[in-house]
Amino acid sequence: MTRIGIMGAAMLIFAAQAQAGTFGGSDALAHTAPQLSYTVLYNSTGSNTSIGVISQNFEPAYAVYDAADAGFFATTPGSHWSIYALIVSGTYFNGTGPATNVDLTFYKVSETTGLPTTPVKGCQYTNLSVAVDRTGTFSLALPNNCNLRVGQVYALSVVANMPTALGEWGWSGSTYGNSSDAVWKNPAGGWHSKCKNWKNEMTCVGNNGQGNFKSFELLGD
Repeated sequence: MTRIGIMGAAMLIFAAQAQAGTFGGSDALAHTAPQLSYTVLYNSTGSNTSIGVISQNFEPAYAVYDAADAGFFATTPGSHWSIYALIVSGTYFNGTGPATNVDLTFYKVSETTGLPTTPVKGCQYTNLSVAVDRTGTFSLALPNNCNLRVGQVYALSVVANMPTALGEWGWSGSTYGNSSDAVWKNPAGGWHSKCKNWKNEMTCVGNNGQGNFKSFELLGD
């Protein structure tokens, strides 16, 4: 594992998930929006590698280590997608959490660079509460639906907000995806000075068997 010393301990970029922690959409909505029917619009959790890559905002004293991970997905032709709940596979390490909340953003993707650009209108959620937390695998309900166009590629970024005293959170990888490889960034360069902007995840943090994609499930209609 890649390690960087901090506070006399070792901060990690990678961590193996103690347990898979994935669970179905019905379980998520039972705690978030039980009155709603839903469709699984995208799901890569079945190919979860149980290896997480750091995606976290720390307290100000350690903001140099703030990092964000993002996975891509393509909407299918037909009717538009309206997303109102998600499941994100992850794990805690160097502590047991829990995360205070998360920052979740759906991004448009540049046709030129293939990288995330601006947030989709109405699809940026700051300090979003975690409805269910199973050892780092999050069930999340959106306060408003995120509406996406058909036949487009989008990027999803999920970042846990949590101080170092409670540990670190890594977003688990997946060997399944229907679009581009995951990307990662560390704007202040505490982990990697060459990845202050979005770049291929494995280019930034190496290949530890995490898979090329991210593990998540999108629920909606």
